[in-house]
Amino acid sequence: MAFFGAVMQANEPVDLFLLPVALSYSLQIMDEGVIAVTPNEVSLDALVSPAGVISISQAALESLIFAG
Repeated sequence: MAFFGAVMQANEPVDLFLLPVALSYSLQIMDEGVIAVTPNEVSLDALVSPAGVISISQAALESLIFAG
């Protein structure tokens, strides 16, 4: 929480790069198209499971490359 407090109090603009991700058990991961998507769904950039990280968007893939 200290990081976000410092960002909120900063006098200069701060660029934050946030990726929406979800946590899942490996058994919950299904192929694309198996479950219907509604307009109210939130698009994710990555899915994290015990088996590893699945990059869904190009932004997630790029952030994983730079993080490694």
